[in-house]
Amino acid sequence: MTREVPGTLMAEALDKVSPEEVVQMLHTVGTYLHRMHAIKFAYPGYLFGDGPTAAPAEDACNISPGRSVLAAWLYSSGFESTRPN
Repeated sequence: MTREVPGTLMAEALDKVSPEEVVQMLHTVGTYLHRMHAIKFAYPGYLFGDGPTAAPAEDACNISPGRSVLAAWLYSSGFESTRPN
């Protein structure tokens, strides 16, 4: 997705500017990231559409101890090598 966004990679840009401009660029990017991470969502993970209207049920992700959500999904999708012990 980000490959489609026009611009210059920061790592490449930092090699082409003065030390003062490096400080300004890092400050600007840090400020942007701080503001971006301060955004609150009612139910994180839903960037498009309306998302859920309520929190999931307490037992919606009832997975036995020691199994991650990713491992459970992989196993349920047919990736046999992820079978839980």
